Amino acid sequence: KHPYSPVQNKGLSSVTIKGHVVVIKGFATWLWEEEYTDQNVLARLKPPKAVRKVMATLSDTEIQKILSCIERGTITGYRNEASILLLLDTGLRCAELVGLRSDDLFLADQCLKVMGKGQKERIVPFGNRTARALHRYLNLRPQTNGSDRVFLNQNGGPLTENALKLVFDRLAKKAGIPRLHIHLLRHTMATN
Repeated sequence: KHPYSPVQNKGLSSVTIKGHVVVIKGFATWLWEEEYTDQNVLARLKPPKAVRKVMATLSDTEIQKILSCIERGTITGYRNEASILLLLDTGLRCAELVGLRSDDLFLADQCLKVMGKGQKERIVPFGNRTARALHRYLNLRPQTNGSDRVFLNQNGGPLTENALKLVFDRLAKKAGIPRLHIHLLRHTMATN
């Protein structure tokens, strides 16, 4: 009945309970290190094991279905194809994809430099099919309107996360895969 916690009719998940135990145990350690207590009263407390769920992924058939729904022959179609293949090859997050700058893409070497969570920079390789799709899109994309981003909207401005999510919503309906979302491609890449 904490005022900031939403009321739930069900119990807490094992992951949530483990998180609470880790935080409380860390606080008890801090109290002991700062000499507020004579001993670390929770030193022997072990966090419960969290249930590990199997990640949902896309099958090869579903990936082909998604790619077949893209309208080729249009700049938007080429952009969508390149972005989907890049997500499947690299496991980028949505923000990392839309934030990708032209200077960070090395087509000849088939890799890119990405700034991830926690301001951690990493080099990520991608395959031939993705390189061809990126090359095709970059040769046909609209004028940049001063943007140095790789993926642009139809007006030449940077593609936003919301716009990319809308693309995936439309693709989910068109392909008949309602569970499709951007992060699912990251899970698929990690599993494959």
